Amino acid sequence: MRVVHDGLPPGASTRRAPRSVARAALGLPADAFVAATIGRISSWKGQDVLVRALAEPEPARLGVVGVVAGDAWPGEEERVRSLRELADRLGLGDRLRLVGFRDDLKMVLGAADAVVVASTEPDPLPIAALEAAAAGCCVVAAGHGGLPEIVRDRATGVLVPPGDHRALAAALADVAIDPATAARLGAAAAYDVRGRFSADALLDAVHDLYDEVLSPRLERLAHRVGELLSD
Repeated sequence: MRVVHDGLPPGASTRRAPRSVARAALGLPADAFVAATIGRISSWKGQDVLVRALAEPEPARLGVVGVVAGDAWPGEEERVRSLRELADRLGLGDRLRLVGFRDDLKMVLGAADAVVVASTEPDPLPIAALEAAAAGCCVVAAGHGGLPEIVRDRATGVLVPPGDHRALAAALADVAIDPATAARLGAAAAYDVRGRFSADALLDAVHDLYDEVLSPRLERLAHRVGELLSD
């Protein structure tokens, strides 16, 4: 079996807005460690896992702030209310910010110290993780689906067991305590992902696949044509 990875979308943001500008635009504290999750609020994207992780002792002690950038599908607004209610029950207060859908991804990425992709079901190849990694963010992700193909644990990001909010809390605390590690992982991710998941890499892989599949057939066809001509 051959796997051909999707590439970064045309026009994908690979840059982050300046931290101070992004924090001001989103109304976030300048000095807090910010963990953002980006994408549609749904039953399996894991926004609730992040909320529960923020309530654990270490992230709470460190003042880690969570940002949820995204909305629910029309007709599923109850998911947003449920997320707010969960945060209220856990006493997060202003340590959780639901900023809704944003078309200024550079601002969200610029404000984030880490981007969390906590999908509770296997996510094939989430673009949010690709774009965050390409922009140099430290990605903390669930270790299933296509995420381990994007994030190399402790080399270009951090992988945690799916649905385990305590493991996510511990991972966030680790990078919050050691911002140099978060920066190193983000820089390594940008170098790695921009190469492996570029549009050129996708086109090359597709061309190679067609060459592999068609070459034997073309050789047989050429041989048959040769036989016919010799007759």
